[in-house]
Amino acid sequence: MPRNASVWMRILFLLLLPLCLPCQGICSPQGPAGPGARPGEATELWTGAVLTARFKVAVCVKEDGSLRGVGLLRHRSGAVDVYHIYGTSKHGRVEARHGSGHRATGELEGAHANMHIRLASGLRFNVKCRRTLGVPVTDDCAPAD
Repeated sequence: MPRNASVWMRILFLLLLPLCLPCQGICSPQGPAGPGARPGEATELWTGAVLTARFKVAVCVKEDGSLRGVGLLRHRSGAVDVYHIYGTSKHGRVEARHGSGHRATGELEGAHANMHIRLASGLRFNVKCRRTLGVPVTDDCAPAD
């Protein structure tokens, strides 16, 4: 291989290396940002089901690991509960809370977030969320759709 080609291959390798490393999405300051995110924020959408309801949570994370987000919990009846959450995401670990006293902790694992929810009443349960990176959000970091 000619010398110049070797140099270009090394440069290309170094540029692509961050894409190949195991990344936890929002824990990375260079994570993808969707439309509506503030400068320096990465966005994700977490979706899943809990008990008889479906949920989607938009999460915006700053470079320092602080997060904000809005969760929409849609019941079978069609009623929707809205939760504004705040917390941190560092090294693949998430801790978030809602003003009512509900708390969520968990681990980010590739295309999923494994969360442990503790309601203010003391009820506890585990939820597995599907993660989508770089989603559009509203100004307050709610799901855009």
